[in-house]
Amino acid sequence: MNSLIKILKEAGVDSACREIGINFDKIFQTNLSINPYQEHKWYVNNHSKVVVFSAVPVEDKHDRLFWEEWFRMRDEDVSYHHILTLWRPKMMIFILRKLSPKNGTLLTTPICHHGY
Repeated sequence: MNSLIKILKEAGVDSACREIGINFDKIFQTNLSINPYQEHKWYVNNHSKVVVFSAVPVEDKHDRLFWEEWFRMRDEDVSYHHILTLWRPKMMIFILRKLSPKNGTLLTTPICHHGY
């Protein structure tokens, strides 16, 4: 798992987390036994209006792996986390994630699930 943390830090994800108010160490836990992003590439984009970082599947996996993005608009006080696909899953659980203003961790609340 340390290889994931190394990859994230080399891509600048730790700095992007600080900039958007997310606790890097709590989101990307080091005690996982496998790297859930082993087939993803990481991108950090720091624009004048938004800071965003993304986990994008390698090209030959776009049709079966989720993409993830975390971002914060500079004029807002909320950070967002989106899970994206180019395909339609058989079932999707919609989750509301909001940032705890006290400690920078994401609070997760299941909202509903939808079968396709």
